Amino acid sequence: MDHFNQSQQSVKALYALLLDEVREGGYDDRELALIRDPVLYYGRYLDPETRSYALNNAISNLSAAIEYLGPTVRSRRLLDLGCGLGMHSILFASRGWEVLGLDMYADSVALCRKRKTYFEARLGRELKLEFVALDFRKTEPKLLGGKYDAVFSMSAFAQIQPLSDTVDKISALLNDTGMVFIWEENPGHFYSDLLRLRRRSVPRPREIQEELARHGFTTDLLAGGCAVPRQLWGSRALVDTISRLDSVLKKSLLLSFSYVLGASRGRCAS
Repeated sequence: MDHFNQSQQSVKALYALLLDEVREGGYDDRELALIRDPVLYYGRYLDPETRSYALNNAISNLSAAIEYLGPTVRSRRLLDLGCGLGMHSILFASRGWEVLGLDMYADSVALCRKRKTYFEARLGRELKLEFVALDFRKTEPKLLGGKYDAVFSMSAFAQIQPLSDTVDKISALLNDTGMVFIWEENPGHFYSDLLRLRRRSVPRPREIQEELARHGFTTDLLAGGCAVPRQLWGSRALVDTISRLDSVLKKSLLLSFSYVLGASRGRCAS
């Protein structure tokens, strides 16, 4: 099995454990409500109506992140910026990264720590993973424990503003061959522009690309993350067809309502 297929299988296997986790994790009602939050991809996975949508897009975009940042790693350090409930921090740690999951909400981080314990028991090994509750905007880079090899961020990077300050801090945190991978909603999607659905001004992918370039990063990857709305993924019989359609449509950033971006200061050997 090649690296990309292995990456896809690891994402699929970890998400599958969510079904056991909500039954066996020993969480209280408030914690379960957080995990089931439909705004989150794993919350959408737990809902049978949106499971196909969540799983297919998680497999596609997280596999891209794994392949871009390094399908095989040994003690490389990753910052999960805006880690939410820690699912993707756990994913990277399970693949050998030393991970710091950072989020500004203390309740989320407390649950992340409990989830880490659960997944360590299920995976049968200790994860090099720590979660901290800090506001990145107010945190000096030196307080985050030295240099990192990579930053991953889903639905957080573009929300931390001003963008110039965010990229400046990211640049200071990363080593000379540091890499960034973000998965964000696309404010330039035509439907969003047409109906003026953006609730606040967030930078477009090209603006992020340009700001990263000012700090010496080269964009190696900029692609759509999802183009077919989740309401259309409901039929399991049509999932393969919808997935193929999505793969075609999301090649255009104009048609994709999310995107992935990978940038580096020099690719290093995995």
